[in-house]
Amino acid sequence: MEADAHKVEKERKHNLCREEMCELKVIVEKEVAFENVIYAKAFENKVVVKDILGQSMEFKNHTITEVNITKEQLVLSLKTQK
Repeated sequence: MEADAHKVEKERKHNLCREEMCELKVIVEKEVAFENVIYAKAFENKVVVKDILGQSMEFKNHTITEVNITKEQLVLSLKTQK
């Protein structure tokens, strides 16, 4: 029964993303650091994200490790030193 509820919720989110713009939560160290993200770019030694209102945030020394549309998450992690 619980698996069916999970499947229905997953399908609902999938349909919402198809009908509307999906906004992501930025996750850093398992915590939400920024929300409503519609743009992300990794370059040089940082990741820049922007929300639906045009506000931006820069995460220095980070890289994108996962983009999960189903969970509406953009996961960042610290870059490892070489």
